[in-house]
Amino acid sequence: MIVSPNKIIGSLVYRTRKGLNGNSGFVKSMLDYEYSGNLFVNNEFSLWHYPGTNNEISNILLGISKHPKGALVKFPSIFNFHPIRQEKREDITLHYNLAIVCLVDSTWTTEQRESQVFDRVLRPIYEEFMKQVELCNYFIKGYGNIPHTYYEIFTTGGNAGEIMDRYGDYIDAIEIHDLTVTLNSRLCQRDLILMEEENNLVTSHVSELLNSKKNDRTNRK
Repeated sequence: MIVSPNKIIGSLVYRTRKGLNGNSGFVKSMLDYEYSGNLFVNNEFSLWHYPGTNNEISNILLGISKHPKGALVKFPSIFNFHPIRQEKREDITLHYNLAIVCLVDSTWTTEQRESQVFDRVLRPIYEEFMKQVELCNYFIKGYGNIPHTYYEIFTTGGNAGEIMDRYGDYIDAIEIHDLTVTLNSRLCQRDLILMEEENNLVTSHVSELLNSKKNDRTNRK
């Protein structure tokens, strides 16, 4: 059985979004966030999934920035950086490097980012995402926490300009390095179909948006 590591994360991003939408305290808190106007699509909190190399994700986001509605499908999101290391022994172990990102004002101090971005947006997304990793049946569960290294990235100072150049916006992040999980080899066809459906709800919007932009240009001709 070959399972897409990308679609696994896409499905978990969808479940994270669904879980957060069911958290009335979180949703209410989002209404006070500076960029709340970009966070809700069809009256639901949005969370997107971007898989690819660092340069590929950068190019996609810079392209989306040129679209009139691009801001609605960029952030907050989870970047799923490639390559994804797979150890294929008796079981398949996956090693993910992810980043949970959202918009910030470049003039905000570290203290302001702490309360406005990390407390309000990034840490709740991280906690719900890790909860969904624990709850899903995609992996073989062991005892204790799932191994990974956690970084909080406050993009203040000299690196803020680099972030803007790379992604077209000022963003802060929680990075999850070497999230190590063992694939459940007993997933059934029903699991894979649901995984595909959930992944598409948080990932396929990229191609849909870019295709609509291409069609707009064609129609204008």
